[in-house]
Amino acid sequence: ATFGPEVRGVVRFSDKAWVVLHGVADFSGYAKHSSLNHFDRQSGIETTTWLGNLRVTASYDSANILKRPSSEVDDRVRVKARGGRLACLYEFTPDTTVEAGVARARERYGTAGGTDYDEALGHSDLLVSVTGRHRVGPSTWAAIDLNKVDRAGRDDRGLRDLRTAQVL
Repeated sequence: ATFGPEVRGVVRFSDKAWVVLHGVADFSGYAKHSSLNHFDRQSGIETTTWLGNLRVTASYDSANILKRPSSEVDDRVRVKARGGRLACLYEFTPDTTVEAGVARARERYGTAGGTDYDEALGHSDLLVSVTGRHRVGPSTWAAIDLNKVDRAGRDDRGLRDLRTAQVL
């Protein structure tokens, strides 16, 4: 059985600024295998401020979860994830916006069954993105998204320092 209540709250400072807080405590319990019972925790904070046509958003999230590193390994590993994001959205008109952001995320893996999984699976990501949107109909938007990811860690083939760039 799994039970996971979530709490979310908003603190409004004015029509132009607010803070959103959230937290989840998820319990997974097993009747026949109680040694597998565990709690997973996730929490975060986000703040948004409007400055005329410019919206600035900053956020921070953290998670502490137990998961299987792969389907081949039957160990449960404690994973600690942390991430932050800073973004600015400029509204040229109500129909045209441009958003630029930078995000940083880290995942650290623990030890299970005598194996340290962090060397193989732990990673740090840096994402830089720019998104342009234009309304082309009453409920339709056209968008172009440019982003670049730098990953320090190992990929599926055991390579370090993965770099990607995308245009969507």
